[in-house]
Amino acid sequence: MKNTIPLSQKILIFIGYCLPETDYKFSYSQIQKIFQDCYGISYSIKTLRKEVSRLKKTDLLTTAYRYRQKIPAITREGRLKILPRLPHKKFDPWDGVWRIVIFSIPERERKYRLILQKKLAELGFQKIQKGVYISPHPLLKAIGRCATELGIRQYLTLIEADKIDREKTAIQKIWRLEEINQQYKQFIRQAKKLKP
Repeated sequence: MKNTIPLSQKILIFIGYCLPETDYKFSYSQIQKIFQDCYGISYSIKTLRKEVSRLKKTDLLTTAYRYRQKIPAITREGRLKILPRLPHKKFDPWDGVWRIVIFSIPERERKYRLILQKKLAELGFQKIQKGVYISPHPLLKAIGRCATELGIRQYLTLIEADKIDREKTAIQKIWRLEEINQQYKQFIRQAKKLKP
């Protein structure tokens, strides 16, 4: 399984949305086991501690107290960082419109092209082909602002479309929907084995 979520975002998602479900019981060994089960990756406790410390230094996590016990807590900035990873938390049901970003950025601006591509990935856009990205979410204004700040807005074309050629096949391939379905099935099988 291809794992594309950075460790920092996995930790933010866990602390922001899963920790309350565990009655705020927090330990690094607990995170280690959950990440092993969910992502198939075994992070060392030292690595997890280091990443949590880094997230606190960048103000994405803070420290809170619950029953006199210190626990990590997600900040407002931390929630904003992971919202694109959790589209159901941010967006209304899909409105049937595709958002497409097309760009051809000169090699002399390569640094800014890489920043733009990273931003597109963070916001959940998927690459169709070289210089063409697509998303079902209304994020073109955010991309336009980012490109303007980088000084490369003139190289972008932003499009909204309600139909794509061979849409079903294209979308299944772009978002690897069959692979995602298999992951859900595996998760459900594992969840059924757990004690209530």
